[in-house]
Amino acid sequence: MKQSAVSRDPNVSNVPLARMTGEVDSDVWVRSFGGCASREAMITAMRELLDSGALQVGYRLPSIRTLQEITGLRQHEVYRALETLATEGLIEQRRGSGTFVRGSSRRERGDEDTQGALRIAVIPPSWDPGVSHHAVAVFLAGITGHADVRHSVQLVPARIPEQMPMSFAEHIRSLHIDGTIWIKPPVAPPPALVGLLTAGIPVVAVGRTYAHLPVISADYDHEATGNEIAEFLVRKGRKKLLCMAGVKNDQLMINQLTALREAMERHGLDLPENQIVTVRIASAASVYAMDLRDTVAQFFRQHSDFDAVFSIYPDQFDVLTSIHESGFRRCPEDFIHIHQGSCNVWPGQKWPPFPTAVLSAPSEAVGRQAVKELERVLGVCEHPEPENLGMRIEVDPYA
Repeated sequence: MKQSAVSRDPNVSNVPLARMTGEVDSDVWVRSFGGCASREAMITAMRELLDSGALQVGYRLPSIRTLQEITGLRQHEVYRALETLATEGLIEQRRGSGTFVRGSSRRERGDEDTQGALRIAVIPPSWDPGVSHHAVAVFLAGITGHADVRHSVQLVPARIPEQMPMSFAEHIRSLHIDGTIWIKPPVAPPPALVGLLTAGIPVVAVGRTYAHLPVISADYDHEATGNEIAEFLVRKGRKKLLCMAGVKNDQLMINQLTALREAMERHGLDLPENQIVTVRIASAASVYAMDLRDTVAQFFRQHSDFDAVFSIYPDQFDVLTSIHESGFRRCPEDFIHIHQGSCNVWPGQKWPPFPTAVLSAPSEAVGRQAVKELERVLGVCEHPEPENLGMRIEVDPYA
């Protein structure tokens, strides 16, 4: 059985910290948080302390520097831990004033506010368990910011090796949750996801679709997104689009490209399969014995008359840059570039040195829709009006 972070030391009594006055009693914080081995351990300890009801709404936490000294963690790790707790709605960071308990314990709210409240496990993507990428934080903000009912949200971070086994499903079940929201789960359904479904726990997959599993999907409106791209191409007088996409066997990618093809056909354009190149193979990269960079470069040179590029993933941006800088095809003279999401650029990658039209992704709205889907399937409430989940081109440098 998991030991509570609040009372892990047998010599420590659970002091009702909210009753303390004056300066923070550092001994209490040392006993509760001293020697945290990781940022995740600090987050877990703070969650358990807040859930215990020991801290009242408005209680001021120690400074980041003090928490750094108490936990032994680096300053940026403490900051990230507090950022995660703030994203979950447990604390509030006020610039120049400090960090305060916001209060999300069910015991601290009235019956009216807790009616229909759910305990939701939220699994961040395996490639960003610490919610350090802005796009993932925006998804989470939509989930925790759903205003109708303040649910209890429990982050369950895990890398791919930890997400796959059935023991991960057992761990989530041990949290006594009502439902799960899984942000960008792996392309291949993890056994743990199947285990949750088998146990009768509803799962909402954000940004992922599985054809043969009863998983509820909260995803972008691909039809509206396809229309946005097709109409943009028509306005700019472009006819031959090349697409930088992900793997072909990803159901999410299949849905997105199918909707884009249909939208282009409605606008008198086409997108045959030979004008789509795989630039991201994610965790399956080691399976393929090929030089992906040379393959993508060859793809562009085979289609020397292209006049538009749509990149769903930023991988191989350097190839697109080299095509431009070599003079083979230049932007915007010979082609225009559309990229999906202003935050969809990974660490170590750079934006191309030419104008890019940004297709804005309503990630926060998708997060809200995920909560609505979970409320619907659990019978909490119906939502006749869905969120607007279509992407829109909000940055147009070619105007």
